[in-house]
Amino acid sequence: MRKSIVKLLIILVVIVSLVVACAPASTPEATPKPTPAPEVIKWRMGTCWPESLHTLLGIDKFPEYVEEMSGGRFLIDLYAAGVVVPAYEVFDAVSKGTLEAGSTLSTYWTGKMPAAPFFGSVPTGMNDIGLMTWIKFGGGLELWRELYAPYNIIPFFNGVIPPESFAWSNKPIRSLADFEGLKFRTIGTWADILKDMGVSISTVPGGEIYSALEKGIIDATEYSTPAVDRMLGFHEIAKYMVVPGVHSPGTCLETLVNKDAWEALPDDLKAIFEAANDKVALNLEAHCAMEDMKALAAFKDYGVEIIELDKEVLAKVKELTIEKDKELAAKDPMYAKVMKSYRDFQKEWDDYESLIMKIEYE
Repeated sequence: MRKSIVKLLIILVVIVSLVVACAPASTPEATPKPTPAPEVIKWRMGTCWPESLHTLLGIDKFPEYVEEMSGGRFLIDLYAAGVVVPAYEVFDAVSKGTLEAGSTLSTYWTGKMPAAPFFGSVPTGMNDIGLMTWIKFGGGLELWRELYAPYNIIPFFNGVIPPESFAWSNKPIRSLADFEGLKFRTIGTWADILKDMGVSISTVPGGEIYSALEKGIIDATEYSTPAVDRMLGFHEIAKYMVVPGVHSPGTCLETLVNKDAWEALPDDLKAIFEAANDKVALNLEAHCAMEDMKALAAFKDYGVEIIELDKEVLAKVKELTIEKDKELAAKDPMYAKVMKSYRDFQKEWDDYESLIMKIEYE
């Protein structure tokens, strides 16, 4: 009996030893690896605007929106005209990838693409609301991107601004006779139309207009809305402000993006970029209109004489615009395509506006 118990104990000892020997060796608790910091993407964004206009146009807030919404993963350095590249070279810089993005106006690129002004501003065109509606819902954006595609650029709608001042001048401009020999700063298709009215054209960038007007290099200029013109100080050196802005009844601004840089962005950062752009666009028109009202009051207090163009001038501008459209459409298939879409939509818009939005009390 005792032998049996001893044998049993020996067997149990052997089993326990085997179990212990086969058990995995204990190891000290491993220290968790730190989560790697997310990749930070940095872009450079040039503008066609003097730094003084960035706040009015809301562009100064764009990098803030992108950084905040991305939790610091997407940073954009914003540069005024001339800091990295001159105003009229932003398009080429974005095309080549020297800049990943740009805040600009399509009218500046008329020399490359005659149809470009339709996405910015054209004489006798739609007002700001009509232009925005065509771009966002009437096929305009698709044509815009088709036009820019050969340049490796994707354009984004960046909002609209109200009608511009027709001119700031040191010579009175009322009738057709007043245009003959006038030295006028402007750009785009409007420059070609004014040439047909006997005007001598200058295309100095926005930051150089004040000096050119002050020194008499030009007699008159157009640039933007009353609020922008006030910030640039045109009322200080010009005797006359001329209205209405038939050359630019509504203006659309654009955000340019290098196509390669865009495709390299993660999808969530693409969405953030678009959302930040839309946020800037949302406030643009109302902010500009509010500042325009303040500017007009300030001009009157300053003693600026405000001149309204004769109706014969407006009729002549309409006539020359139709002729210019036909001329350019005959030479450039893309111009013809964009023009048809724009002008067809404009007819519908004018009908709608005349019935629904036009209210006359006299």
